[in-house]
Amino acid sequence: MKEQFRKYLEGTASADQKREILTHVKSSETGTREFELEKEEWKNDEERVISLAAWNAWKKVKREIAPEISFTRKLVISSLSAASIVFIIMGLSIFWLGIQSNKQVSIYTASGQLTEAYLPDSSKVILNCNSTITYRTSMLGLKREVEIDGEAYFDVRSKMFSSFDVVSNDVRVHVTGTQFNVQAYKDEDVRIVLEEGSVMLTMKSDPEFVQRLKPGELIRFDNETNKIIKRSIKTKDFTSWKEGVLYFENNKLPDLLKTLERRYGVSFEQIEDPILKEFTLTFTIRNERFGKVMDLIKAALPIEVVTHDEKIEVKLDEKRYRKI
Repeated sequence: MKEQFRKYLEGTASADQKREILTHVKSSETGTREFELEKEEWKNDEERVISLAAWNAWKKVKREIAPEISFTRKLVISSLSAASIVFIIMGLSIFWLGIQSNKQVSIYTASGQLTEAYLPDSSKVILNCNSTITYRTSMLGLKREVEIDGEAYFDVRSKMFSSFDVVSNDVRVHVTGTQFNVQAYKDEDVRIVLEEGSVMLTMKSDPEFVQRLKPGELIRFDNETNKIIKRSIKTKDFTSWKEGVLYFENNKLPDLLKTLERRYGVSFEQIEDPILKEFTLTFTIRNERFGKVMDLIKAALPIEVVTHDEKIEVKLDEKRYRKI
């Protein structure tokens, strides 16, 4: 049934195959255990990268699966207390083996891709385009740590007596059980947005620096000025990329173009014009084509867009600029 289970989880099974699989799972303890093991293996597959186009379809399939399987597990466990003891013993064995191994694992995404991953402690991470997280499989113990280069949304599983840290460049985010977003691409400002719970921020370069965030707050570490800015925001504006929506608020043109590079897999020539560097924009992208996005930017700013081989040049439209 392994191949059929995979098809079910990936949303490619036919209606008849779905009925057959659900009947198999609900009919016996063995069927339930087989499916649960396959689900965990598939869920933790480090190579499972989902394109933006398929992201919404995947979430729909997941919503369809969850009620059916959780209902099945409830029936089996409530009627089989002896089997539950066996599962607990198996779980302790797996936990012990997890502590013994200490391998480094990296999960990454390319341009135009998102991926959802589950860490060894069951915390969930959603990676944005061109992002990498690195962790060790020994994070089932007292210390859990994830390094990030890029952007990711964390839903951290609360563990008593076990800390969880996200590290990027000079910044360390210390959390318990919480939901937050970290944007920390190399050579760019670091931004942390807290959605639920609480986090404490420290810096490697300044041991005395400590900042706490409340839900609905953003903190930004400005690379150019070395300033730290904290303010209240609408968290959805900064986490909606998980649904394929990008929100820009007074973003400078060079920063905006970097985001478009990651989102659409394109490459812009570096902007040198000091006037272009100061242009800012506020707008929202909802799964629009790249060509349409560039048309919107050209309509809002006095710029010209020229393509050279695989590079895109953005330059000032002198005539339009003089009319402003």
